[in-house]
Amino acid sequence: MTQILVFGDSITYGAWDIEGGWVQRLRKYFDKKTVSKPEFWNSDFPLIYNLGISGNTITDVLNRFKDETDAKLVEKDEGENIFFIFNIGVNDCCILKRENRFVTSPYDFDTTLCYLINAAKRYSNYMLFVGAGMVDESRTTPVPWDDNRSYLNKYILYYNKLIKSGSVKL
Repeated sequence: MTQILVFGDSITYGAWDIEGGWVQRLRKYFDKKTVSKPEFWNSDFPLIYNLGISGNTITDVLNRFKDETDAKLVEKDEGENIFFIFNIGVNDCCILKRENRFVTSPYDFDTTLCYLINAAKRYSNYMLFVGAGMVDESRTTPVPWDDNRSYLNKYILYYNKLIKSGSVKL
């Protein structure tokens, strides 16, 4: 059996998306593909778990990673595949205007990323990191619900580069 666990924030969860978000679309894709086969019940259909929580930072994801992974994984069968997808970074690179700082400093983000990768490797070598998407800065500087918080594309790109760069020491 293949299991795909997707960790992240509100974008992962699908907040404010009437279709359920990208993880739900991924699940629908695999469900449709699997159900359309006559040999449905004998196939290796993937179980997809949406573990996105609004507001989560990389530290939040790391803190709940082991417990949520252990709770979701069925007993490991021979040939079982476990995949992790992490959609992180946007809440970390948020600027707190009054404090003049990021929610998560680049150093702390990079360090926590290392811990997260090592935690995931205890279960599987299959993992994918999805960087944060660009924002409409006219709507995020500041965000409507908190005039202390702003999201800027230049910082989103910087944190995405931290994920992509491989600067994390394993």
